[in-house]
Amino acid sequence: MKIESIIRERLNQNFRPKVLEIENESHKHGRPQGAESHFQVLCVSDLFKNTSKVERHRKIYELLKEELATSIHALSLKIYTEDEWSLVDKKLLSTPPCSHR
Repeated sequence: MKIESIIRERLNQNFRPKVLEIENESHKHGRPQGAESHFQVLCVSDLFKNTSKVERHRKIYELLKEELATSIHALSLKIYTEDEWSLVDKKLLSTPPCSHR
């Protein structure tokens, strides 16, 4: 199974997100076409209520620990509750280009 599919499946199963966007950014980091090493994830779920940003990241890292140890080199996480998401300036969500090409 492709890494992107694994990420999507695990986040959907565990957090039932209202919004889930996964972008494979490997090509922006000098990786060949089809590589799956750099990802940006946007996940909006009310199951993150009453948890800190650090706790949210830890939960996702735990779900993806095998992939992080073997396949994923970089994982950018943008994690919100539905209330937080309604306040986010969506223009600020893009990842800047990699300076180490």
